[in-house]
Amino acid sequence: MRWKFPLFISILFSVLYFQYFVNRAFVELDIKVTRTTWFKIYWAEPGKLFSEKKMARIRVRPEHEHYRFFLTNLHRVEKLRVDPQQYEGVAVIKKLIISQSGFENIVFEKESDFARLKPLFQVIHSNMEDDGFYVFSSGDDPNFAFIMESQGRAPYIQGLASIAAIFAIVFLFFFLTRGVREDIRFIPVLFVAVFILVIVMGSISAEKVHPDEYVHLYASHYYMTNWLPPAVDDPSIRHTYSVYGVSRLNKPEVSYFFTGKLAQFLTPLNLPYYLSLRMFNMMLFGIILLYALRRREAMIVAVPFLLSPQLWYVFSYCNSDAFALFVTFIAGCQVVLPDSLLNSLLAGEKNKTWIGRVFLLGILCSMLFLLKKNYYFFILFVVAYFVWKNIFSEIQWDREVFFKRIALIVLVAMALVGLRVGADYGVNGLNRSEKIKHLRAEIAEPLFNPNTPLEKKHIYLYRKARGDSLKKLVVHEKWFGKTFRSAFGLYGYFTINATDAYYNFFRWVGLGFFGFFVLAILLRAPGAEKLLLFLFLGCAVGLIGISLWHSWTADFQTQGRYLFPIIPMLGMLLYHTRRYIPDAGFRLFLVTMFALSIYSFVYVGLLYIPKATLASLVWIPSS
Repeated sequence: MRWKFPLFISILFSVLYFQYFVNRAFVELDIKVTRTTWFKIYWAEPGKLFSEKKMARIRVRPEHEHYRFFLTNLHRVEKLRVDPQQYEGVAVIKKLIISQSGFENIVFEKESDFARLKPLFQVIHSNMEDDGFYVFSSGDDPNFAFIMESQGRAPYIQGLASIAAIFAIVFLFFFLTRGVREDIRFIPVLFVAVFILVIVMGSISAEKVHPDEYVHLYASHYYMTNWLPPAVDDPSIRHTYSVYGVSRLNKPEVSYFFTGKLAQFLTPLNLPYYLSLRMFNMMLFGIILLYALRRREAMIVAVPFLLSPQLWYVFSYCNSDAFALFVTFIAGCQVVLPDSLLNSLLAGEKNKTWIGRVFLLGILCSMLFLLKKNYYFFILFVVAYFVWKNIFSEIQWDREVFFKRIALIVLVAMALVGLRVGADYGVNGLNRSEKIKHLRAEIAEPLFNPNTPLEKKHIYLYRKARGDSLKKLVVHEKWFGKTFRSAFGLYGYFTINATDAYYNFFRWVGLGFFGFFVLAILLRAPGAEKLLLFLFLGCAVGLIGISLWHSWTADFQTQGRYLFPIIPMLGMLLYHTRRYIPDAGFRLFLVTMFALSIYSFVYVGLLYIPKATLASLVWIPSS
């Protein structure tokens, strides 16, 4: 009986290996383009025409030349169609190699190789030069045809060897990890692996290659030498303003203060400036790891952090999202763990330190109100959770003590928030908002300037006011699909991405895990936990709806990080419902999503992110 599960896993992995690797061609492409576009390869079976349903594509950009992606099983393919670009102009294919087990490699690298590509439509001219194969297009859909010369043969011997290797690895893994396969034992191992990857990404990646990192670096660098918020019109912080005419220093977020102060503390280590400013977020993930190791129950709350490489990515560079995730994770643990500092206090525990506890919890609570607005949905969920807990908890609360101490914590929190906001107004005066508005109109780039006429603003701004329907954003521009991708593995300025097959497979695994999770709660959990599930779903759907509404009415942003407040909420829900979820299915889905995340982070993110150079070691932020 104990070997049935590894047998099932071995068979599953063998099927997936053959489906996604052995029985699919792999493409290596070196191409130079003059603008961001799609490189596409279509395929057709004997007697069939090319169609959009039988096509693989990858986004190519002027700043990158090397790409790799999967195609399809070539065994029934008669012909291929290569579309190098979707614009009028020139593109240079330096190398194109299509390989699959059982086939001779299809190589386009020399003039005789490219001669096998027959121009079809919108190709004015093509010729081979020293630096590659030039394609001159007359429109936005130039294409070439290539007739397959061989149908290949199935690699039986290699296939049997691969299956044997998969079975051996899986059974060896189960044999060697027999003592740590319980949730509480193997989850720390996964977190340690992630922590190492976070440190590696933060250490080897170059500065200014991560999303908006430059504005986060500038804002954090300010607090290396300052304690109070700056005057919004101070010329010395003008470089911190983005193309929108907005500075991170104008926001109430406090993560930049802590980031700058830690970097100042690390000055004697002589680290590169950008690396010392990244250290704060790396440290936060380390604290999450240590907290989860110290508190066994916190380990379950932390599990959702293992489900996406995008979560790990935000801890590897300078930004404010990592701090928000850290604060909400700590707050979530305080709310759900029965013997936490918060719950011990609310249960009426009396000792000499209770006032000090109120102050510490007030600091934590104040941090929640100094995060980005999308994290207000987490606060909403916490409030709903306390109502739920007071109704269904078996603990008999002293309601008078409970509400008095909650009021004291909130009072301390509001006082600290008031100090932070008051300091800003103290420096800038009561007309601070008017100053920011005036400055934005002065320095924002024309495409993002509030005084620019709507028709001349960036096309992604104010889509509703332009007459675009919500259906257009969702159906035609695939808002949900793009948001999903940016939540599960996009790196750099959304320029480093995996293949369509990865996202499709991850989507089905993720949906399967979520469906399995919800169904287990609905079928096995009592009514109280079912109600908690619906409270979670309500807040999650509300957050997604607000993000979509923002894209429609303000700025079209398909950024998965906007939905990250779902992660700590999911951790809180998981803490209460884990015992109702079948162990085998839970571990299978968790390990599968973790393995896919490892693949994305290592073989997409780490592999293709621009690396730091010796010159970056002496980089000094602009002033």
